[in-house]
Amino acid sequence: MIYIEYHKYKNRFNNAQRQYNDIVKEKEELFSKTQPQATKYDKEKVNGGKIGDAFDDYIIIKENKKIDERLAEARSILDDRERLLKVKEDELRKSKDWNDIIYKYYFLDNLSTYKIEKRVPMDQSTIWRHLNEIKNNLH
Repeated sequence: MIYIEYHKYKNRFNNAQRQYNDIVKEKEELFSKTQPQATKYDKEKVNGGKIGDAFDDYIIIKENKKIDERLAEARSILDDRERLLKVKEDELRKSKDWNDIIYKYYFLDNLSTYKIEKRVPMDQSTIWRHLNEIKNNLH
């Protein structure tokens, strides 16, 4: 039953994608503060004698939060997870276990039970029983 391991790898890959996306979003929000903004006339402009440059502030904050290092590390993890997922998918596609075959057809190839029925020596009700077993094993 390779599909269980594949599902775990897929979840870990999705988590790595989410973390990478969060860091990119943080960098994007930080960079958007450097872009020109409309002048606000409703407040009194007081700098307190400090002359600030938005881009310099962006660079300082980016260095303090180590965004580039975190982004590179997250990208490395994401690439490694993707390689592991592809290896496990190849292993799953070569498997001869019926649950693996049905998982592959239904979840990876997005085939309906009717089309799966044409490819495996089972009727639809048996395929549905296998799918229910697969779903129960994944939760």
